[in-house]
Amino acid sequence: MIRLLELCAEVQDMVLAAIPAEGLPVKIALESRQDGGETARSVLDGRLYAKAGALYLRYAEEDGRIRSTLRWDGRTLRLVRTGDVESAQTFEPGVETGGYYRTPLVRFDLRTRTRRLRVEADGRSFPMVWSWAYRLEAGGADAGEFVINLTIREADES
Repeated sequence: MIRLLELCAEVQDMVLAAIPAEGLPVKIALESRQDGGETARSVLDGRLYAKAGALYLRYAEEDGRIRSTLRWDGRTLRLVRTGDVESAQTFEPGVETGGYYRTPLVRFDLRTRTRRLRVEADGRSFPMVWSWAYRLEAGGADAGEFVINLTIREADES
């Protein structure tokens, strides 16, 4: 596995250039765990884009009621959700970042301290694994430690 965090700019540009302008249909295996508890797993359809030196991963959750976009620029990962839930979080190792979460009934600020962030790919760029771990504060209260792992494959791969 090659860690994209450690890739030289030339190799990273080659990975980005391999993704067509209209995006690439992908299958996403999403695993999340809070405070060391049971792992929640989902398999989602998505689309991977490369634009302005960054990777964008778009997918729908909750039967399409929430649309999520992850943006990886080589240093930070940004998650933006729209639909029934509106939220934004930024993940950058060792940095505390602000964000928000809102529904029609509630709104609160988020504080995220990322302790680990990795983006890895094999030589062909798939499968690609995005993983991160962070501590979350929501509305001023500790919401726990989260670990997220996304495995991205081309939609026609098994």
